[in-house]
Amino acid sequence: MKKNHSEYLEMRTQAVSLVEQCPALEQLFDCEKGVNLTAEEHTKLREYFQLISGVESLERAYHFFIGQTVAFSYDGMLAQLRKEVFSSDDGTENHLIEILTKIRSDEAEEQHQEESQKTPSLSGSSSCTCKYQHL
Repeated sequence: MKKNHSEYLEMRTQAVSLVEQCPALEQLFDCEKGVNLTAEEHTKLREYFQLISGVESLERAYHFFIGQTVAFSYDGMLAQLRKEVFSSDDGTENHLIEILTKIRSDEAEEQHQEESQKTPSLSGSSSCTCKYQHL
């Protein structure tokens, strides 16, 4: 946007110019002390905030549309993959389901083992890992 969007560039340039023209605004942004503004400086501050709000609005719109573009291309890729994988009757679908099931069951088993090691049992010999065992 910094190179190709003329409205964005103009608003940013105007905002920087306002701060450079008005030393009170620079003080306001750069130091922690209070600053008294004249009516003219206050008007410039309001104009600065409007410009920055416009810049941020353009940035949000840009990010939104980039996100939509990425999601659209990702959706297309998934549709193509789904078509290629599930159009054949060679058992690929069942093989993929088996792989996913194995991965998920391995993850569940690891999680169960971690919880078992963290949770002390009520009686020394019990292997109960119920999260409600303290009730």
